[in-house]
Amino acid sequence: MKKLLGLLALTLAVSGVASADQDFLKSINFDTNVRYRYMDLDTTEGDSPFIGNEGFSKENRVRTRWYKTVSGTVVLSDEFGLEADFAVVHRNQTNRIGNFKRSKEELWNPSLTIKKGIQLGNLETIFKLKYENETTRPRENGATGEYRTGGIFNEITFGPEFRTNILGQNIKVDTGVVYFKMSGVADNNLPTTIGNMTDKGKADGWGLNFNLSKDGTIVDAGFGKITYGLDFINKFRDIKGEFGGEKVGSNVYLDYLQNVTYTTPTLLGGFYGQLILQNEWEKHTSVTGWNNTFDIVTGLGYKTSFDTSVGEITINPYTSYSILNRESNYNKDRDNKRITIERNEIRAGLKLGLAVK
Repeated sequence: MKKLLGLLALTLAVSGVASADQDFLKSINFDTNVRYRYMDLDTTEGDSPFIGNEGFSKENRVRTRWYKTVSGTVVLSDEFGLEADFAVVHRNQTNRIGNFKRSKEELWNPSLTIKKGIQLGNLETIFKLKYENETTRPRENGATGEYRTGGIFNEITFGPEFRTNILGQNIKVDTGVVYFKMSGVADNNLPTTIGNMTDKGKADGWGLNFNLSKDGTIVDAGFGKITYGLDFINKFRDIKGEFGGEKVGSNVYLDYLQNVTYTTPTLLGGFYGQLILQNEWEKHTSVTGWNNTFDIVTGLGYKTSFDTSVGEITINPYTSYSILNRESNYNKDRDNKRITIERNEIRAGLKLGLAVK
């Protein structure tokens, strides 16, 4: 917390000397949150062994994650409308079975996107050049020892994004040509780690992204607000490399996500509650089977903002609890074609933001 406040104070000082005729900071945000995941480890019978909810007991904790994220936007040129979005995500993770810590690892995930938008009537076109890195660092002896680099993933994407609003509904189409290079690290665009897919344990390749999103408000009344979101993510990747003397080949990652969110009216100057229903279906075309995850999440938070000489500061502590997280994996080649598990997760975090004047 002290570090976040210190960074925010530094940002205020830096932005105070920014000039409107020069490159300047447009916004900056900090987010830190802790996530505890639980499973009913006592239920081990049948085809779907981990079904149930025994609550937040230490014996059923399976994973702890701590996220720290810094993100923002910098205006590179007012004259040409050129901006850059940046983000740095750091995650500490402990995998455990109850009180026994099986392994620890950390992840670094920085990204930088240079973009320029063009408005033509109701259609906004944003040309983007994005670089993203993902580096995993597990401890060398499971839960002890020094952190060692486990894998590195680099990806460069270039392409346009199209946004429009039709009858109050937001529609976005995000496209791009991709080049990637990776070694020994798992990425959600691929069905498994490169180390398991190629003889050399590393590979590179190219790809295409075609992602369609739609969201909007269903109702906004005195009792609160109900919104929805639809995401259809399609990522093609062609991988250079061989496994067992044969070419690894290509894969299309399909990720279809639907959600409905109810948000209460603001109470007592900033408190709010949320209820989220969400379903996600995922598939890799290069392997048999698919995954489907259904979530019911409740949330509670407090959000307030105030003006300063350099901009508006927003403070948002929040917490959430997944009442139900049910994941089903289907594979027609298994004797037990469908395996289902249930998990519960509680999160607590704090967001700080600055929108520069």
